[in-house]
Amino acid sequence: MCRYAEPSDCLSRESGQPNYVLTLVIAQLLIGIGGSPLYTLGTAYIDNHVDKRRAPSYIGTTLYLLL
Repeated sequence: MCRYAEPSDCLSRESGQPNYVLTLVIAQLLIGIGGSPLYTLGTAYIDNHVDKRRAPSYIGTTLYLLL
């Protein structure tokens, strides 16, 4: 809410919020980039290195925990 006479004063004084939004957007992008290999490479690694009878339960548990 602006208490100043000129609308341009409101924009210049309340412009700190987009900086926080930009920081949060960048953080979410980095989390997404860092977490995406877990879904692709992690599943393939478990499938190749775990006993074939236990691999589905390991993959299911891993994907459940990543949600």
